[in-house]
Amino acid sequence: MTIVRVSVTVAVKKAWDIFQLDVNNAFLHGDLYEEVYMEVPPGLLIDQIGPQRIWGKLYYFLGLEVLYKSDGVIISQRKFTLDLLKEYDCSVYKSLSSPLDPAVKLKADEGTLLPDPTYYRKLVGKLNFLTNTRLDIAYSVQLLSQFIQAPRDTHLTAAFHLLMYLKTDPTLGIFFSKNDDCSIAAYCDSDWASCPDSRKSVPGYIVLVGDSPISWKSKKQETISLASPEAEYKSLRKVVGELGKQLFGTHRGAKDNSDYLSAPQHIDNDLGHHGENENIAPGNIVPPAGLDGIPDVYAIDVSSHVAINGNLVVNPESNIRGDA
Repeated sequence: MTIVRVSVTVAVKKAWDIFQLDVNNAFLHGDLYEEVYMEVPPGLLIDQIGPQRIWGKLYYFLGLEVLYKSDGVIISQRKFTLDLLKEYDCSVYKSLSSPLDPAVKLKADEGTLLPDPTYYRKLVGKLNFLTNTRLDIAYSVQLLSQFIQAPRDTHLTAAFHLLMYLKTDPTLGIFFSKNDDCSIAAYCDSDWASCPDSRKSVPGYIVLVGDSPISWKSKKQETISLASPEAEYKSLRKVVGELGKQLFGTHRGAKDNSDYLSAPQHIDNDLGHHGENENIAPGNIVPPAGLDGIPDVYAIDVSSHVAINGNLVVNPESNIRGDA
């Protein structure tokens, strides 16, 4: 979904109209050995009105709902969230203000094994899809995803806790501003040795174009870090690598754009022998001003989540076309 968010961000900042095209048939499998002829379909023109118009303004795409405002565009998954709450009969539960219970430390072997693990896996899979617009649940979903092999009742309780958090405001989404700021900023952090089962660290990052979020992730590191600076440096390497792959096509491509990169970790000019050091010019990674605490929401389930949440998502003001 990163390419979708990048495309929307560029279109909004350039004041371009966004249209979508529905294709009735497509060759998705196998190799074609026959000649295929195509002609311009009768509904291709935007200003042509007909019962089966192919082109139309983007309002609903891959479960994402688009709301146009005078100062930008809001993308949310309101209908998907409401359907999810209805599917798991959440109307009987009260809303909660945090995605996870801060007093509970989930472990892999605590609790009773679920008789049907597919129930838990299906729920976590849908929550993972929801992270495409809900930055505030990135940490919670990655934590719940660690237990899909052998889920227990404690893990399912935590998943329903997250549903009750979503019930507080299912209309939240991400805002893409029309301002002309196209500078790229990346923020990252890491919670050292936070996994009680493996003692691995949990890093997180967010990438913004101006003030519009385009990429974010929270995922447990594959190896154990011996110290907090090592865990944070691994987190920094990860976000620099993602900048190279997602925004510039290759790792080396990020080098020409390094002037726009900032991160909340100060590191020495000599980055050692790690692969991503080619993308970082000396002195270009500096602690940013403002946005205090924002990276923590992707690495740590902090108690100040509600305050941080207000900086990440916005509330659509009206219903969106394309829902049932």
